[in-house]
Amino acid sequence: MGGGDRQPLSRSDRLIEGALVEASRPGAAADRVLKATLRAHSELVGAERARVALGVHGVRCFAGRLAHLLTAVGLPHTPRALWAAYRVDVLGEEPSDVAAALELPGAVAGLRRIAAGLVPWPEDPDLALAARRSIPAWVARRWRMAYGADEADALAEALNRPGPVFLRARGDREALAARLAAEGARTAPGALAPRALRLLDPFDIRGSAAWRGGAFEVQDEGSQLVAEAVRAAPGDRVLDLCAGSGGKTLALAAQLDGRGRVIAADVDPARLADLRGRVRQRKLTCVEVQPLPPDFPAAPVALPEAGRILVDAPCSSLGTWRRGPDRRWRTSPGEVEALARLQVALLGAAAERLPPGGRLVYATCTLLEAENQAVVRAVLAAHPELTPTPCLPHLPAFGATPEVELFPHRHGTDGFYIFAMSRPGGAGSARARSAG
Repeated sequence: MGGGDRQPLSRSDRLIEGALVEASRPGAAADRVLKATLRAHSELVGAERARVALGVHGVRCFAGRLAHLLTAVGLPHTPRALWAAYRVDVLGEEPSDVAAALELPGAVAGLRRIAAGLVPWPEDPDLALAARRSIPAWVARRWRMAYGADEADALAEALNRPGPVFLRARGDREALAARLAAEGARTAPGALAPRALRLLDPFDIRGSAAWRGGAFEVQDEGSQLVAEAVRAAPGDRVLDLCAGSGGKTLALAAQLDGRGRVIAADVDPARLADLRGRVRQRKLTCVEVQPLPPDFPAAPVALPEAGRILVDAPCSSLGTWRRGPDRRWRTSPGEVEALARLQVALLGAAAERLPPGGRLVYATCTLLEAENQAVVRAVLAAHPELTPTPCLPHLPAFGATPEVELFPHRHGTDGFYIFAMSRPGGAGSARARSAG
């Protein structure tokens, strides 16, 4: 291709390349980089903004697959080459057109090999899954061992697709659906959580009168099920030990219907500030926000007993990959080991605050045995007073099992693990001691 055939980079391509450079730096996150880029270029029209978002999210999500393809065809892993490979491999664009648009005349042959599917995958099954589905090899290995080859492949593939948007109705779900329909929103009932509605089309949530009036919250259906597992009732005292910015706290408050108390505790001041804002906005007088010291649970803290306790523990967040395109590249096996130790300590601290007759729910948004089943085994061994108890017995889909694993390819939710346990005691003792 001669120099006269080259086209200048489009504005969106230039912005994608620059954002990818920033997003690849240590400690950076694609979501934050994209927001900053779009904020700095308010002149972008809708189609350009969508193209920039697609490029940044897509390349960061598929970075592992794209790197394998580029290596196989002898092309460098530059941001521009990664964007070119994504356009050819994922979007199905014509290789010569992509090479011309991105000023990569020497890449045409390699891009054609990629487009034709001529690049072989690794022979090792773990490395093949990692390359094809663009996930870390250590995760591919653990998922294949835990779930089998086909299930691991389906899970990884589902986490490469954008997740649906779910709403949690604060009142009657059918009434909310009708109200939203009047605002132009199409919804469908969630298949699992009783207050869940799934948005079927893009919808301006912040511009919705129903949202401004407090009729719903945005919350994944799996996250709603975590709060459902607590089974709080009016008059209970509930301890939300890792409350974060409060999505589940607000769901627990709704279960109390204004009677009782939710103590929302966390070590992160910024996330608690977000929670306080949400509590004020929704005028929830039953929620008490309690900051914890950074070294909790090692540091002694005066937390009350509570008849219902939720430990939605910090975790590797593998189940939420479709919500953050490059989260998969920011976690290591060493971090998982450290998180598992913290999870055991947090769950143990919660067990010490559970009265006889109380209910304790452990949850993560990850899908790793080390952070889920292994943590529960360790805590049950250390606290023989705890007994596994049905997790979601009031929902027909789950029966009487104490353990629920939610998968995006099976359930349509983000990936979650939920385990329920209780401390046996006199009938009603936990509720009697938890009110106030």
